Amino acid sequence: MKPFSQKIKLNFFDKSQDFRIRLFRILAFGGIAVSFFTVIISLATRMWRTAALAALLIVFSLALIVFTQKTRKYKLAYLLTIIVVFMVILPMMFFTSGGHQSGMPSVFLLAVMFTVLMLKGRAAILISVLEIAEYSAVYCRVLLPRVCQSL
Repeated sequence: MKPFSQKIKLNFFDKSQDFRIRLFRILAFGGIAVSFFTVIISLATRMWRTAALAALLIVFSLALIVFTQKTRKYKLAYLLTIIVVFMVILPMMFFTSGGHQSGMPSVFLLAVMFTVLMLKGRAAILISVLEIAEYSAVYCRVLLPRVCQSL
């Protein structure tokens, strides 16, 4: 009988699988770990909305892992990740976790990078450009009022 860690490695990170599938799984498991610590830190600092969004990310990531294990519909899971996580939840977290003074701008860069790696061709370019435009708008929403006040 194989140990649990060996089963996880074989089921989720087998090198014979497509690079995008392994990347998606690493992203999902990494997102769960980061979100777990974000929940703990946010609760300790009384950032309730950020904690709630991070908890939502944990549930969503687990649901996507189960969904892809049962259906093998990875392209749909990639699109759901990009739309729900990268384009909806991350901008919300930007506003709840301190804006440009938090680590969210670097998370935005990682989201664009993962988008380009998960998708192919024109879809990768188009969606990454949309993400960059959205993240720029979110960033400007915070900075422009401050710049205007200082004038």
